Amino acid sequence: MSAITKDHALTICKKLKAVKESAKGAAHIDYSVYYGGVYLGSFGVRNGSNRSLPHNHIPDNLNIPYRLAWELGSCTKYLEDYVACMREKGMLPSEESPVDEAKALPESRPWEIDWVARQEAESTAEQAEEAATAEDGEEPPRT
Repeated sequence: MSAITKDHALTICKKLKAVKESAKGAAHIDYSVYYGGVYLGSFGVRNGSNRSLPHNHIPDNLNIPYRLAWELGSCTKYLEDYVACMREKGMLPSEESPVDEAKALPESRPWEIDWVARQEAESTAEQAEEAATAEDGEEPPRT
C-alpha cells in the first residue's frame, strides 16, 4: 500500500465533509471532521505544489486504521464506512440515539475560539442592524 498523498487527503476531505478551519495563506490548510455535530478529528493538508508528499498523519489524527484512510482517499470506502468505524470505537453514539447538532457542536470543539462561527455571527449582526435602520426609514451607513 502506498503513501497517502495530497490528492488522497483532498478526497478524504470531500468524502468526510470536512470543515475548513484555517486562514488563507497558511502553510497547511486545517480541516475538521464532524458527524451529527460531534467532533471526530482534524488534520492538515499541505499547501505546497508537490502533490506526492505523504500525508500519513491523517489516520492518526482521525483515529482510524491506515488502510481505511488510504481506501477513503482511493475511492473504495465512503463516509458510511468511516462512521461505522467511529461507532465501533465508541466515538459516535449508535444510530438509535441521535445527537442534537445545535447543542453538540459548540461543546464538542476542542478549542475555545471558533473564528468561522464568530465571522458568521458578526455578519448576521451586521445584516440585522442594516435591516433595522432600513425599517426606520434611514439609509444604512456605507462602509
